[in-house]
Amino acid sequence: MRIYDLKDKCEELKRKLTLLHGQLSEMKDDPTLPVNQKIKFEEMIKNYREAMNATMELNNLYQDILEAKTDDESLLEEAANSDEVSKENIKFLKHLIELISENMNKEDSNVDFYASQLALSRSTLFRRVKGLTGMNINEFIRSVRLDKSRKFLRSGDYTVNQVAAMIGFNSVSYFRTLFKSNFGISTGEYIRHNI
Repeated sequence: MRIYDLKDKCEELKRKLTLLHGQLSEMKDDPTLPVNQKIKFEEMIKNYREAMNATMELNNLYQDILEAKTDDESLLEEAANSDEVSKENIKFLKHLIELISENMNKEDSNVDFYASQLALSRSTLFRRVKGLTGMNINEFIRSVRLDKSRKFLRSGDYTVNQVAAMIGFNSVSYFRTLFKSNFGISTGEYIRHNI
C-alpha cells in the first residue's frame, strides 16, 4: 500500500465509522428494542469508539510518515547538490554500466554477480541504484541491456535473434516485448528507420 493510500483509507474508515455510530445510536434509543439487544448495541458502540481511536492513530502515523519523507527528500537534495557525492555517484554508475555491458551475455550475470563485483551487499546495491536512478537494480540492468541492443540493431550487422542473445535474453519474444514497451517502437520498425 502506498503512503498516500493510507490517508484515503483512514478518511474512508472514519466516514464509515461515523455513519455506523449514528445508526447504532438510533437503534439503541429505539423503545421497542429488547434489553438484551440494547446491551449488544452498547458493546458495538464501544467497539466503534475503539475503531475510531485506531483510525485517528493511523491518521497521525500517516502525518508523521509524510513529515519524515519530506525531511529525507530534503537531505537527498542536499546530497545531490554536493559535488563530491555527485562525482562519486557518477563514477559508481559508469562502473556498473561497464560491468553490465561486459557481462550481459553471461549466464551468471545477475544481481548477486554485480554486487560481488562491486564489493557491495545485494541490499546495498539495490538501495544505491534505486536512490540514484529511481529504478531497482533489475530494471537498471534491463535498461542498460536494451540501450546496448539499439546500438547492435542500428549497425545492421545482427538479426533480432542474435541481438537478443548478445544482450542476455533467452527469449526473443520477451526481448521484443521489452524493447517495444521501453522505446515505443518494435524492433522491426527500429531497424527499418535506423539502417
